[in-house]
Amino acid sequence: MMAGVPTSICLFIYLSFALVYLAPNVNGEPYCYRCYNLKYCRVDTSFVKYVDSRDDSKIVQKADGDPDNANMDACLSPGYKISDPIARTICSGSSDGLCHAIGERTSNIEEIIFHCGVCHKYCGCKRTNKENALKDDALIVTICLAIFYILM
Repeated sequence: MMAGVPTSICLFIYLSFALVYLAPNVNGEPYCYRCYNLKYCRVDTSFVKYVDSRDDSKIVQKADGDPDNANMDACLSPGYKISDPIARTICSGSSDGLCHAIGERTSNIEEIIFHCGVCHKYCGCKRTNKENALKDDALIVTICLAIFYILM
């Protein structure tokens, strides 16, 4: 009867540590999201905004022999990579001159929208498409003037 107690304690400790490996990781693999609301948002090539201080200095220069990552290379300045898993969101400029959202790889739509929304704020995007906004404003003014002259 006494031999069962140490065995059950050892089994409990073993399962407790095993459950830690089954839990999802807090920090995840970085992924570059193609955000619709950032499609026309321009920033400098060297622009970087770390939303969480734990992510500071995780964008580093590539060393010789580092493999290419087509997804991440589109979101970072040429010759740079992300060195470690990221905690939250990183907003970055790239060679195309646009703002990009980098976050933990996920298929959860709410998380993706969150990453895109955060970068929309930190990149200083006012409107996503200024040309359409100007056309809409001109159309509204024209309609108002036409109604005014009809009523006169």
